[in-house]
Amino acid sequence: MDLGEAKECNTLDIAWETARPARVEVEISTDGGTWKQVAAAKVGGDRTRIGFQTIKARQVRVVMKEPVTVWGYSVFELEVLKRAGR
Repeated sequence: MDLGEAKECNTLDIAWETARPARVEVEISTDGGTWKQVAAAKVGGDRTRIGFQTIKARQVRVVMKEPVTVWGYSVFELEVLKRAGR
């Protein structure tokens, strides 16, 4: 996901369809070429909130691991946020 410009963020919210992974890794970039993993999490339902240290990013990508259905992966909604107090 390209945010259009570098922005501070510290939270990723994902709403899943039935086809979802067992776990995810969150990676960020400021140039689209060099990526840094900032979080990893298990997926346990139809919504996943992943918090990480506040960092500037222009691009955010979610690396999905281990599909829990035969249909692969399906994201309903994805939000990149900067939440206060993190």
